[in-house]
Amino acid sequence: MAALELDVPQWRVDSDGNRLPPDLLEFDLDPGPATSIVHCCRVAEYLREPLVADDLKPFAKTSGAKGMQLYAAIDIGDPAAPSAYAKRLAQ
Repeated sequence: MAALELDVPQWRVDSDGNRLPPDLLEFDLDPGPATSIVHCCRVAEYLREPLVADDLKPFAKTSGAKGMQLYAAIDIGDPAAPSAYAKRLAQ
C-alpha cells in the first residue's frame, strides 16, 4: 500500500540541545502466534489497574494491522525510572 509508519520521537531536547527526561510511558502490545488483539486488550486492562493506582492516566491506541499501544503521561526526573517501572509491571 506504499504506507509509511511514523513513530513518535522517543527523545526530547531543549532549545540548547540538552536531553530532557521522558514524558511518556509506552507499552507496545503486539500479539504473537496464536494470540489476537483481544489478548492485547486483556493485557492493557490488566496494566490499567496498577497505572491508575500510581496516579497515571493510561490510554490505548490501536496500531498497524493487529497490535496496540498503551500510553501514560509521566513527569519524572530520572530517565531510567520509566523503564524500570515498566519492567516491574511486566514481571
